[in-house]
Amino acid sequence: MRRPLLLHNHRPLAIKQSIPKFEEDFNPDKHYDPNRERAELAKLKAEHKRERKGAMRELRKDANFVAREQLKEKKEKDAAYEKKYRRLIAEIQGEEGREAKAYEREKKFRQGKK
Repeated sequence: MRRPLLLHNHRPLAIKQSIPKFEEDFNPDKHYDPNRERAELAKLKAEHKRERKGAMRELRKDANFVAREQLKEKKEKDAAYEKKYRRLIAEIQGEEGREAKAYEREKKFRQGKK
């Protein structure tokens, strides 16, 4: 045999309430924890996190400085290589020019003899 559904077949339970603790010298910036060990641990964790962030910041600064110095050295090395390369090219082109002029003079000299 079917029975209709029943809603809340138990007596209502009261909501648990707690009376708040008020402190006369309350500071909203300060963390209040009645457990001293847990409060000390949280304080140490925060200090450790702050120190780690500072160390990471310093490491990033150092890495950027090293990268800048390496880039500067590479640019100087490349500039020296480029200067040497251009000097060699100019020397070769000058030599080719002298050879071409000598060839033209000799060609004119031979044409004049005929």
